[in-house]
Amino acid sequence: MARSLQFAIGGQQIECEIEKVDRDKLYGRVEKKAFDKDGNECYFGSISSDGMNIFGKESFEQGYMAQDGSWLERSQLQVVDMDDEPLPKQEASFKTVIELMDTVTIEEYLNHVAKSVYHLTSPELLKQVQASEDIFSFYFNYTASYTPDPAFLIENEGELFMVVGQHCGFEFVEAQAVESPILEDDEDEDDDDIDFSMF
Repeated sequence: MARSLQFAIGGQQIECEIEKVDRDKLYGRVEKKAFDKDGNECYFGSISSDGMNIFGKESFEQGYMAQDGSWLERSQLQVVDMDDEPLPKQEASFKTVIELMDTVTIEEYLNHVAKSVYHLTSPELLKQVQASEDIFSFYFNYTASYTPDPAFLIENEGELFMVVGQHCGFEFVEAQAVESPILEDDEDEDDDDIDFSMF
C-alpha cells in the first residue's frame, strides 16, 4: 500500500501518494545464488585473522562502547550538536503536515546529491509546482530522526517527483580566464630551437 504525505500550500492541504523510484523497478534485478552438492544454499563467511575460525552469517552484531570499554545500550546514547546541546528528535514526515513555503533556485538544487527519488500522485500539487518559478524545498524524514534530509519537488514531462538529497559540500564556481602570454613581434622565434648536435 502506497504511503501518503500531507502538503500545505496557498491555504489548502493536499494529500499526495508517494512511491519510491529505484533501479529494481526501472530495470529489474538479477540475483545469483550458489548451492552445494546437496542443494543447500551457500553464503559468504569471514575468517578470523589467525585463520583458525570461520564466522557465518548472523555471527556479528553492531554494538556501542564507552571510552572506558564498557558496553552501552542504544537507549543510553544521546545526540548532541557542536555545542554539546541535545538535539530534538523530529517526527516522520508522514505524521506531520509539510508547509511548502521555501523555494530554491536551480543552482542551489544542483548543489545536492540525490539519495532517493519518489514519484508523487497529485494533479493539484503538480499544478502548484508547474506554476512556481523556483523549486519548492522542505525537510523530509522517512522515519523519526535527528537529521532530516532536504527534499525538492520537481516536475518532468507532466510527472511530479520528490528528490531527497544531501548537500554535496561544495559550490559550483566559474572557471577563471587565464591570460596567455603573447610573443613580442621583435622576438626571434628561432632562439628557442634546439640544436641536437649539441648533445
